[in-house]
Amino acid sequence: MKIFERFRFQKDEFKTLLSLMMPILITQWFLVGMGAVDIAITGHFNDSVQASVGLGVMVWNPLLLCSTGVLMSVAIFSAHEFGRGKTLEVAKIWHNGLLISTVLILLVVLIMNFFSETLLRLIRVDETLIPGSVSYLRALSIGAPAILVFNSLRAVCDGVARPIIITIVCGIGFVVNAVLNYVLVNGYEPLGIPSFGIVGSGVGTGLTFWIMLLLLILFTFIDPRLKSLRLFRRPQKPDERLREMVKVGLPSGATLFAEVAIFSAAGLILGQFGTNVVASHQISLSITSLTFMIPVSLAMALTAMTGHRMGRMDYASVLRVSRMGIVVVIGLMVVTSLILFGARYHIPQLYNSNPEIVHMSAALIIYSIFFQLPDGLQIAANGVLRGMKDTKTPMLLGIASYWLIAFPLCYYLGVVKEMEAAGVWIGLIVGILFAAIFLNIRLAILSRRLPVAKAVQETEVLGV
Repeated sequence: MKIFERFRFQKDEFKTLLSLMMPILITQWFLVGMGAVDIAITGHFNDSVQASVGLGVMVWNPLLLCSTGVLMSVAIFSAHEFGRGKTLEVAKIWHNGLLISTVLILLVVLIMNFFSETLLRLIRVDETLIPGSVSYLRALSIGAPAILVFNSLRAVCDGVARPIIITIVCGIGFVVNAVLNYVLVNGYEPLGIPSFGIVGSGVGTGLTFWIMLLLLILFTFIDPRLKSLRLFRRPQKPDERLREMVKVGLPSGATLFAEVAIFSAAGLILGQFGTNVVASHQISLSITSLTFMIPVSLAMALTAMTGHRMGRMDYASVLRVSRMGIVVVIGLMVVTSLILFGARYHIPQLYNSNPEIVHMSAALIIYSIFFQLPDGLQIAANGVLRGMKDTKTPMLLGIASYWLIAFPLCYYLGVVKEMEAAGVWIGLIVGILFAAIFLNIRLAILSRRLPVAKAVQETEVLGV
């Protein structure tokens, strides 16, 4: 019975987790949905255009999520200060975050405009797809500054437990992106707008990012809690926390990059096998990305909850939240696996009407089912570890799992053994399994070091 006692958690904490997670989840679905809309609209426009956009998205996603991971330090530090009741310190944290965002913007825009073609050629992507992918990335780069500043503000909202604002903004952004992409990709004759194809897809999404940023800034002056933070008062000089934020944020960003980039690298490896293979991989990856956002959202909520409790030194609650995350993610991943299995032939048809591509996508979705549970467990563990400000060791564990285990195996099975997409996905499954094992062991070790955990262990030894 003791094993069940360890996984009991309070109802109010469970409600808090759900109240934080659900807006974040809907937000993530809106954000991922923008990429899915880009792929779906271009898929019904032209198969080769869809494949080119898909390759462009594979380059863009790691850049975006790496930057988002670095800016998670804003959420972590905001959560700690908010948990201590020092609300005015949150603005100083955000101003530090803006400096970090500026550096990230420069790097991301440079890579998208000047190095993306070199990267695609280095991995021997089909030459016919490269020009379109580069054009998409250059068009999309107009929105890179907006989305990175947006993510810094979003991190503040997550840190002070106001994710609903982000949900509203991203919901509007999703609709705007769909309309702009459809019009700019296909053209709209009544208004005399010609078809811009691939470039139209990138420009449409880039413009959407600027609209989202302006809306979020507006909300900071309207929402009572955000307004009380006085985020836009006179800019503060960087303080001693900037260095600590970079120290925490860089490993967090590298961890996210290591995981997301391995999926992109897997897709780029497949770029040498032609349009249908690339399109089917991108479709199945886009679909599983929607389920991937469930544990990601759970992890973000766990980061905020853990950060608040660490800030007020409520270590008993930290342990409960950690165990609650394990129970919840197991249940969620079982459900998503069942849904993916049942809908594996139906959902790909929303992206493409080519029967061969749909069939190949359905086969790859079966492989994705096998990493649903380990993926959820490693992401949830990482969320709690971030709340504890432990990011360096998880980064090293993630890099080892994805790039020392998964990537070589993906290349060996996919290219050397000529298993193509199936071999690549088997390599991904193995890497994610190792990440789940490593990160949950790390979480167990740190949990035992908390003062309350030591007290419980001493009590159990004494037989109390």
